[in-house]
Amino acid sequence: MTDSTVEVLCYWNGTILRTETDLRYIGNNVEIEPIDVPIHTTFVELLKMIYDIIGVDRDDQLVLKCRHPTEMNKFQPLVVRNDRTVARMLLVPSKYGMSSVQLFIEQTPNHYHLSNEMGHLTRLSAGDTDVDDENERDEEDDRDDAIDTDEIHLPNDDENCYT
Repeated sequence: MTDSTVEVLCYWNGTILRTETDLRYIGNNVEIEPIDVPIHTTFVELLKMIYDIIGVDRDDQLVLKCRHPTEMNKFQPLVVRNDRTVARMLLVPSKYGMSSVQLFIEQTPNHYHLSNEMGHLTRLSAGDTDVDDENERDEEDDRDDAIDTDEIHLPNDDENCYT
């Protein structure tokens, strides 16, 4: 890790166990991979790194949660879903004197597909006004946080590259 990168410990093949004061990642097949993430990484770039490491199936949705300190020896989940929350996650080591960040990755089956570019607006018009109140989240909220990987087009996505 350098001043321009942050060590992110990626955990997958497990589930998040949440207590009143902490988060843990548990399971019989949990894998952990450290990656050095540049400090100015975007959300899409972070997802690309995750695809490269865990070989995530694009038909599955991802829920990314950072183990974020709230006070001495107390942690809450920070749902990582956009550039702003990636930046917030990458500030954790310098702000809280930690050597790395823990990023918990959960995969869930894709039960729905937003078939048009207005999909997010449709969800908003239906009353889905998801806010970042991490203290009031449960498994149903996690499904709302899931990232539909079909909507993310990375540079190596052959069907969406133009030459």
